Amino acid sequence: RFEVCAGSRLNMSTSSLLESDSNHDAFISEPPPYYLRIAYFISVWSFKAAITLGLGARRLFMPRPPNLLRPEPRIYTIRPTLKSLVYCPEGFGDEPLPVYFSCHGGGWAVADPQADEEVCSLLARNFNIIVVSVDYHKSPLSKFPIPVEDVAAIVDAVLNDESLNIDATKVAMGGFSAGGNLAFAAFQLPILKGRVQIGRA
Repeated sequence: RFEVCAGSRLNMSTSSLLESDSNHDAFISEPPPYYLRIAYFISVWSFKAAITLGLGARRLFMPRPPNLLRPEPRIYTIRPTLKSLVYCPEGFGDEPLPVYFSCHGGGWAVADPQADEEVCSLLARNFNIIVVSVDYHKSPLSKFPIPVEDVAAIVDAVLNDESLNIDATKVAMGGFSAGGNLAFAAFQLPILKGRVQIGRA
């Protein structure tokens, strides 16, 4: 009796699974009509333009605090169109220092490494560490997983950069908003597996 009961349950489970698979397409929506695509296009690029102009105006009319560290721009051949900013603490000597990779926020679509310069400068100065503010390609022109791969590739390039005296046993990543999401995704890629500890910001 048990075997028959188990078999009937198995058949019921299998049939329900097949039925759910046949209904799977019902959960996939059709592409939006063209007028909505145009509206989305205008909305996204208006948002990008507004944020870019706002950041530009802030940097133009608000003086940079004099106590901030001056970062060193770095461009690596693995991503020649992306510029990262390296913040080194004052009096940086020959002793290897921990490194923290910061991924800026912005909804995966806006901002740049300079957006977090106050936080990056504070971390480098107060904790005597190297801070690298990482850039990545933005949406909607660059879709997932391109930004994640950008972050992982640049982190790998920095860790292999012999001109930076980095303690490879003390490596962390983090970020704000979308940047935190990218950091959490990037450090799980094979190129960084076991080399990075996730940070919180």
